Amino acid sequence: MSPAQATYDAALVDSSQSATRHVARGVRWWETLSIFVLTSVVLSLFIPRILTYLDPVTGDEPFYLMTAISMWEDHDLNECNNYRDFDEERLYPPGYALFKLPRGFKGWDKAPLPLMPHNAQISPWWRACVSTDPEDPLPDDGTGNEMYSKHGLGLSLLILPSFVIGDRAGVVFFLTLLGAALAANVYLFARESTGKMMPALLTWVAFAFTAPQMPYSYLIFPELPAALFVIYAFRRIRLWNNNTLQLALIGFSIAFLPWLHYRFVPVSAGLFAYFVYQEFKHRGAARWGKYVLVAAQSVVSAVLLMAFFYHRYETIYPNPDDHAGISDVAGTIRGVVGLFIDQQWGLFIAAPIFILALVGVLVMAVERGWRKDLLWIGIVFLPYFALIANYAQWWGEWCPPARYLASVLPLLALPFAVSLDNIKSVLYKGIYGALLALSILVMAGFLSQPKWMYNQPNGKSLVILNGLPELLRSLPGNLPARSITDEVLASLPTFVVPYFAYTRVGEELGDIWSALAWERSIVPVLFVGFVLVTSLAIAWWPKRDTSEIASYQDDHADEQPSHMVSLPVAVEEPEIAVLPSVELSQKESSRP
Repeated sequence: MSPAQATYDAALVDSSQSATRHVARGVRWWETLSIFVLTSVVLSLFIPRILTYLDPVTGDEPFYLMTAISMWEDHDLNECNNYRDFDEERLYPPGYALFKLPRGFKGWDKAPLPLMPHNAQISPWWRACVSTDPEDPLPDDGTGNEMYSKHGLGLSLLILPSFVIGDRAGVVFFLTLLGAALAANVYLFARESTGKMMPALLTWVAFAFTAPQMPYSYLIFPELPAALFVIYAFRRIRLWNNNTLQLALIGFSIAFLPWLHYRFVPVSAGLFAYFVYQEFKHRGAARWGKYVLVAAQSVVSAVLLMAFFYHRYETIYPNPDDHAGISDVAGTIRGVVGLFIDQQWGLFIAAPIFILALVGVLVMAVERGWRKDLLWIGIVFLPYFALIANYAQWWGEWCPPARYLASVLPLLALPFAVSLDNIKSVLYKGIYGALLALSILVMAGFLSQPKWMYNQPNGKSLVILNGLPELLRSLPGNLPARSITDEVLASLPTFVVPYFAYTRVGEELGDIWSALAWERSIVPVLFVGFVLVTSLAIAWWPKRDTSEIASYQDDHADEQPSHMVSLPVAVEEPEIAVLPSVELSQKESSRP
């Protein structure tokens, strides 16, 4: 036996023993509970401020509440009578309709009232509500009296109990609990994957207290519940050995996602494919019973959803006229880039900490043991990403940044944590700290004035336009706050303005704004590239002197026992073994 083979075998044995100890001990119960409680406390501290400054509800939020009102008061989904009775007034401060706002009112002073419905384009046309004005009589023959929201029904169902109990404040509190549950799942995903507490804690902080997760923990949008369902299902499928309750929750998560919005159908399909793959791979006991428990929920959900659409549109598919439609190739490319670096709605502008998720993706791509996890993340993430990038209004309209990415972003907690675990240099932790500080600074701006989370599509981010000068003036040195702010604004692109230039003015003006957007993309692209190159240089330089072991590992990868965990390097025993694919015991998997 060669020295390399002996060393490699010893490493496998040590890794296997360490992995066994980790499986037996698992994540301590108090870790998950602590993360949930701490996140809940932090989020709840800002509920009064959100309710004060974002009053009344705006954007899509009131329409989910109007559906909840109809379900509770009328026991139906027909909202024609609710708008005719001005039921939306309960969503506004007293006296709002008469412009008699309370002294010291800090909310929206020009929210539309009466509320203009976001109604579905139902078929046949003669069913549609002829008027929301109570002065206009409805037809005596029973036609012209139906109105249904174009938004998904799932969110209204989820928030209905909290709305009945505590109105909007009750709903916001409920959403913060969902946000805390999402944060706990992010922590568990990172903790179970790396086997270490510190990378999981750093991942939790980065995801829970920055945009988009923190803003959407207060807002009545489907993105936050969808994110919780996605990461829970993916995490439990990855762990594989689930009890009956966990299997039922996996099935429910997959089945319910399209009820939040039908754009989540590709996500549900990817998750279900992952479940089938895992069951086929492991061929566990009662395999067909597991298939039935998970698949039956999806089948029933699909049949009901098609019946739901047929009742509204006389077709089993949703009506594309309810939304903005799709883009051409050039518009889709702008959507792809804008989702990350648009000045007002881009993920990396609102939270540059997530650049490190790309670092983690590259690290996982070159580490053989992580490639399968990365593949399945891609199968769930990428079709949905392509769908939203192709959507004409990819930014989500009147909403905080990275709305449509928020639902699948928690999947990137795995590569994010892997990068923190694999790149142990203090320099990389410094990059993490600097990017996290910038991200939390943006979030602090949002919390100081929650209205800055919302932008008119004019190419100027309010948190930069208003928040950056305030920050600079608070620093010593008498800095030229306005000129610095103008330079920052001029160095960041807007991919939203070209859309309106093309659709409302013409091709010539659209081409001008599009060219300007690409020109202004240079600075953020260079910044992202600098972070990536620097991080990877830290990770891979100098090269580790383990080539002989690594070569033996590659040559004999297929000979490794299934219960072994392969080490990419080293013989030293980690704090807790990294577990890309460890089979967990039934007792271990009892954790939700």
